[in-house]
Amino acid sequence: MKFQVGDRVKAIRNIYGFEINSLTGTITVISGDSIGVAFDSYVSGAHSLDGRCENGCGLWVGKDDLELIG
Repeated sequence: MKFQVGDRVKAIRNIYGFEINSLTGTITVISGDSIGVAFDSYVSGAHSLDGRCENGCGLWVGKDDLELIG
């Protein structure tokens, strides 16, 4: 599946100890196989994707961890 910056997505699994399954967010950056998602809600231990979103809402995930929504 091809993702683009600005796409609305939903996490389909937890990753690296982050409880993100079913959380929704917006893709803010794509770098190779890594996708930076700004989640709509706070995620303990998350960051700001180098200032691209509110601190505590951003995570790098893989394309297989996401699905497109609406």
